[in-house]
Amino acid sequence: MSIIDRIFVGRVIKDFGPIEQKSLGIGRLTKSVLLTEKRGKLHFILKFSAWLFPLSASVSYEDFTLEDAYKMRDFINESEQLARNLPPSSYDPKKEAFRNALIIAVVGAVITALLRDSTLALVATAIMLALYTKQYWDFRNSPEIDLQTKLRLALFAGLAILIGGVKVALLIWGKQSGA
Repeated sequence: MSIIDRIFVGRVIKDFGPIEQKSLGIGRLTKSVLLTEKRGKLHFILKFSAWLFPLSASVSYEDFTLEDAYKMRDFINESEQLARNLPPSSYDPKKEAFRNALIIAVVGAVITALLRDSTLALVATAIMLALYTKQYWDFRNSPEIDLQTKLRLALFAGLAILIGGVKVALLIWGKQSGA
């Protein structure tokens, strides 16, 4: 337990450790649970920490008094009961991945087409690539995502690079020929 945790949450009685960890390529997102004592009261803490090398690090805490944490147990029990009674899910990750890629492509192409500055067009292209990368990370471990879907996602990312690159080149060429 770090000294910074002690400053923000009080005396740590028990660190239950991570309940979820996600690798972000160049960083990690961790969700963990702590039982602490602060000002004579027991607290149940959900700790969220993110680390992106070498850019940044972030820690946030969700603090519940132990009396309020008991309510969470009731909510979890009720949620499990509801989940048992729900009909089977019709969720299709291939459809969601394709829809998200299409939305990113359309919105990104429109924004890039409307930009009149090469730097902004380059930034818009970088944002589209970041969104496609996020899609890849979200769906990479899904067993329903096949090679064909991954190739479609790669095609959309390639089109984003092409559209952005052509727009940047046209804006730079237009500035040079107009000067």
